[in-house]
Amino acid sequence: MHNLITVKDLVVSRQGKFILQNLSFTITRQDRVAILGPNGAGKSFLLRVLSADLVPSFGSYVEIFGQAFGKTKLSDLRAQIGFVSSRQLHWFSNKDTVWQVVASGIDGVYGATRDFSQQETNLILESLDRFGILAIKDRLFEVLSDGEKRRTLLARSLVNKPKLLILDEPAIGLDIPTRVKFLETLDQLSLNLPIIYVTHHLEELPKTINKVMFLKDGKLIAHGSKTDMLTSENLSKLLDMDVEVVLKNGRYFILHT
Repeated sequence: MHNLITVKDLVVSRQGKFILQNLSFTITRQDRVAILGPNGAGKSFLLRVLSADLVPSFGSYVEIFGQAFGKTKLSDLRAQIGFVSSRQLHWFSNKDTVWQVVASGIDGVYGATRDFSQQETNLILESLDRFGILAIKDRLFEVLSDGEKRRTLLARSLVNKPKLLILDEPAIGLDIPTRVKFLETLDQLSLNLPIIYVTHHLEELPKTINKVMFLKDGKLIAHGSKTDMLTSENLSKLLDMDVEVVLKNGRYFILHT
């Protein structure tokens, strides 16, 4: 059986500067992965590659769902990957409704611009209902509460029933009660769906995370199990500062010492 993702000698460069350098790793269908690293480590570029949104430099090998880049249409891969980022909050028109935002996930675009088949409509309705936003489907996205916006983005990302969900700092800006509910939702989702999660805040990591990757200066400096990786010593080296990692109620917290 194919790995979910296989990456060998991944390189991304811009204007002669290496953004990602010779990354090699695999992700299986049983993995729930966290990618951690300081600002400028290359995390966002890596997520763009893993979401089939960016073609890496010549010589890189990337395979997703058994399909190698260069031998398959990236748009076909993107249709099988859910993606959620706090940056998406600003990617929709101020005239887009909740329905239009969720429906746009069918085609992987930003803003629904066509009529949908009955089968597609049923998928949209199912996703709206799953996240408790069916009753507000005609409301403008921009006037929603932060919690409603995140549920809408999750509904959009899962409308196509993807094989993988990628989350790029999805909880930024949420108040504590809303964040707790949002993370509980992710805990449940990730029981049956592989996820890749990027954050600067350990306490946001879903409890299902079982694999952690450290990215620094465009290099994969370490990866392994959550319990082996999330130690005070390892995080201090990653962040170039003395920190203490505390585990409480299944979630990790990082304290500056």
